[in-house]
Amino acid sequence: GYAAHLAILVQELAMVEREAHHRVRRPGSSRRLRRGSISPEGGMAFTSGPGMINLLLVEDDPYQADAIKMLCEECGYRSTLTSSAPEALEYLSRNPEINLVLSDVMMEGTTGFELLCEIRELRSSVSVIMISAYESIDLVEQCIAAGADAYLLKPLRIHELRNMWQYVWRRRHE
Repeated sequence: GYAAHLAILVQELAMVEREAHHRVRRPGSSRRLRRGSISPEGGMAFTSGPGMINLLLVEDDPYQADAIKMLCEECGYRSTLTSSAPEALEYLSRNPEINLVLSDVMMEGTTGFELLCEIRELRSSVSVIMISAYESIDLVEQCIAAGADAYLLKPLRIHELRNMWQYVWRRRHE
């Protein structure tokens, strides 16, 4: 059920947070690789973190939108704001670099849940995190079952946003 799924998500997030605090070194290597440096195998090394995020924020309340966008940028995410699901889908289809969508659930017209379903049809590789002021177990379960990577409650806190990049990293490495 929901409680078991939530417990697993919390455990996974704790594990990913612990891993993020320790730089991963290649076996036999004493030096750290920097973004864009050449790895011992000759390919490009990739460093994960907030800098990898190209975020699309979908929020129809201007006050909430400005506050959330400011928090996201404070975390180091490059973010673009849209105020409706149709606008978000249009932007997403024209900008393949978007790898994370942070969407309000309750919006006028097309809901965030409907947007989530359309994003999953359009681009399954994009991480989608749903946000809402409403704590409804049924709604959370519905969003997770439809492919949301997480569900956050408003008001959002900076410590919740700081680790969103890990959902993108996980989806990219599945």
